[in-house]
Amino acid sequence: MGTLYFDARIIQDYRYRMKGLGYYSSYILDVLRDRLSSRIELIVDSSLDTNSNFLSSFRCLEFSSANSMKNGIYFCPSLATHHLFPLTAALDNDVRVAAVLHDMIPLRRPVHEVGTIACARLKKALDRSNEFDLLVANSRATKAEYVSTYRGCDEIIVVRPRARFRRTKVGKPQMVSAACQKEYVLFGVANHPRKNVQICLDVANFFRSIKVDVVAMGGIQTDDLTRLVGNRVSDIVRFLPIVSDDHLHSLYENSRVVVVPSFDEGFSMHVLEAHTVGRPVIASDIPAHREQIDDASRLFDPYSPAALIEAYHAIGNNDAPSMRPIDHEAEEEELLDRLELLMA
Repeated sequence: MGTLYFDARIIQDYRYRMKGLGYYSSYILDVLRDRLSSRIELIVDSSLDTNSNFLSSFRCLEFSSANSMKNGIYFCPSLATHHLFPLTAALDNDVRVAAVLHDMIPLRRPVHEVGTIACARLKKALDRSNEFDLLVANSRATKAEYVSTYRGCDEIIVVRPRARFRRTKVGKPQMVSAACQKEYVLFGVANHPRKNVQICLDVANFFRSIKVDVVAMGGIQTDDLTRLVGNRVSDIVRFLPIVSDDHLHSLYENSRVVVVPSFDEGFSMHVLEAHTVGRPVIASDIPAHREQIDDASRLFDPYSPAALIEAYHAIGNNDAPSMRPIDHEAEEEELLDRLELLMA
C-alpha cells in the first residue's frame, strides 16, 4: 500500500486553524489517522507554524517536487487557501489526487468579499477536477452545486463533519451571565459580509422589547464591526471574542435559540453544534441549511428581519431540535474505503 501525502498547510496557518475550514481539515485528518496513521505523511510549510502538536504525530516533509509523492496519493484538504504547486505537480506527473471541496462560495460571492486570489485558485483547481481520483464534498448542497456547474470528477462523495463536542451539561457561561441577566438568543456570525452580522442589529430592539438579550459569537473585533455595519454598532448586542470549545459549548447549551443568518454556507457548524447540545435553531433559508434543518418554519429570508422574528415566534415553547440525521460513521467509512482502494 502506498503513502497518503496530506497537505497540512491549512492546519498550520493560524488564519484558518480556528475557522470552519481549519476545523474540517483537522476533522478529516483525524478520520484518516484512525485507520491509515502509519501511511500518512504531512506536507508542511516551514514559513508557517511548525510547533503545532499535531505535527509531532506524523512524519512531515516540505514539498519540493512530485517525485516526493510518487507511488502515493496527494490529499488536498482545501483548494482555495494556499498556492496550488503540490496539486499541479501531482496532476502533471500522474500522482493520484484526492481533494476536499468546502463550497463554491469564492466563485459565487462578489470578488471584493472573497479576494481575487481565492477565486483564481479555486477556479484553476476545479477546471482540472476531471483529473481528480476522488473529490470529497462537505455537504450534499456543495456536491449538488459542483455537479451542476462542472462536468468534472466522477468520483465524488459527501463527508459531513461531526461537532466539536457532545451533549453534556457544562454550566452557565460566565462571560455571558455577567452581561445578560435574562434569556438570550445566540447569533452565529463572523467578520465576513456573507455572515450577515447586520441583521443582529436590525432585530435587537425587538428582542429587547421581549426582555431577551442578543449575544453574537464569532470573535468580531471593533474595527471589523465598523467595516461591516458602519456606525450602526450598538451596545444592545453583546459581541463576544473567540472563546474556548468548553465556553462555546456552554454558550449554545444555555441559549434560548441559536440564530444562523448567513447569506451563504457550504455546511453550517453552528447549526450542527447547536443541535448536538439540544438547542433549537432558526437559520437563513439557503441550500446548506435546508439540508440540515427539517422544519421549514425555522428557516427565514436572510434579507428580512421580519422573517427572522416570525421564525423565532414559530419556535414558541418547543425547544426540541429539528436536525436531519447524519450517518457520520457511514460517510467516514466510505472515505476510508475509497482511499484504501486508491492506495492499494
